[in-house]
Amino acid sequence: MSTQHPPDRPFPLFPLLGAGGLILVSLLSVAWVRWFDVPASHQASVVETVRSKSLFFVDMPSGEVDVLDAESNELIAVLPVGEHGFIRSTLRGLARARKARGVGAETPFTLEQRKTGQLLLIDPVTGQAIDLWAFGIVNAGSFADFLNDERVEVTEPSGGMTDTLSMNSNPTTQTVEASTPYE
Repeated sequence: MSTQHPPDRPFPLFPLLGAGGLILVSLLSVAWVRWFDVPASHQASVVETVRSKSLFFVDMPSGEVDVLDAESNELIAVLPVGEHGFIRSTLRGLARARKARGVGAETPFTLEQRKTGQLLLIDPVTGQAIDLWAFGIVNAGSFADFLNDERVEVTEPSGGMTDTLSMNSNPTTQTVEASTPYE
């Protein structure tokens, strides 16, 4: 039984030196940034908020959820039992994060509409911000209603129809139309 050995060819020197140099440059770059506290080159741009409202969401003994304006303590909407699953599940997730930090519901949530049309639900206690448009027009619209100045009747959206959501802001108006055949 004989085994054949490959011819004695040394590993190519240039790829080996190139890989070693790349590793060295990477390590030195990371060390430089950490030692000299170089700021990130791509800071998140600050986008102007055009409308904002601080809201309390209060669980009632009947199972309804009251939505209150935190500044005026005015009732904005009542979410009936068994409806508005997106609003309830979003708030449940934020409340769970607060509970994990040992904080209750004494601080209101902030609902903001940005100049770009972005709609955010922000928890100032935990620092979490949820981009509501990421969940679709119907779900974002369920929160957008709370930015209106008058009390709103909140109804469960029906599938299979075209829903129009008008987001009126001070300088501009943004109207978005989308077909929502599914929830």
